Amino acid sequence: MLTTMPLIYSILLIVITYTVLLIHGADCCTGWRLSPMPVFHYSGNFWWARCDYINTLIHPLSQHINKTWIEIDAKYDDCVHSKGRYFPEGWVASGPSVKAADCMNTSVDTSYLFGYKFPSTIDKYCPSIPQVSGLPCQTAAIIVNPRAFRRTVEYMASLSSKECPINIDNKIIQRSYDWYGAYPSTFIAMKEKMMKPAINLTDGLTIRFSDERLTYVVKNMTLLPIPNADTFLSMGLEFGKERVISYLDRPQYAIGQMLPSVTH
Repeated sequence: MLTTMPLIYSILLIVITYTVLLIHGADCCTGWRLSPMPVFHYSGNFWWARCDYINTLIHPLSQHINKTWIEIDAKYDDCVHSKGRYFPEGWVASGPSVKAADCMNTSVDTSYLFGYKFPSTIDKYCPSIPQVSGLPCQTAAIIVNPRAFRRTVEYMASLSSKECPINIDNKIIQRSYDWYGAYPSTFIAMKEKMMKPAINLTDGLTIRFSDERLTYVVKNMTLLPIPNADTFLSMGLEFGKERVISYLDRPQYAIGQMLPSVTH
């Protein structure tokens, strides 16, 4: 009986997971997290997927111009990492409008994207002592709330090769057209939400980035640096009312020339 229990548990897990995929309308799911770096992928090749979705994906070994898609895709390996075992990690979530799911939402963690070392917070949900535990399969956290991962994505990108910029969207778009003749709408929508400025700009709004003391005032969607306190007060502005935003968002804003200094 002991030798058959692992098999029974495995079958039960597959049935439950597949049922959850059907209920939530997801195409594929992993036990932990769908990573956006460098492309959508399930780290370690641990995933489940619906057969009707798999049938919409390219066949990796099918021939195109006397080459398999695996061989063709090798041209993107400098940044997209699609050789060897990495190919299936990204292949399963490569559908242009994939409905991807995972089991680690943002309330658990926003620092983990991939790797063998899980965040310590996961112990709260999946303790080492065998018992009924875990999280339900649901729409992938990176798709639900991309901005929550912005800082982690930029930090991880800073550790990678300088030849591979944070934004490799053009390569991913080209690969999607190569494979499916379609725009990767789910991935690009996620990236656009992740990089969208945190606040709406209105004239007269004052802003300060989290890594500096300089204050800016908004005029015609442009941030104008205010040189000193006298200039600030002469404009009828109030101290303590400025919005503080992450320095990571600085590239998303147009910054103009320093305003003329006013002294009293």
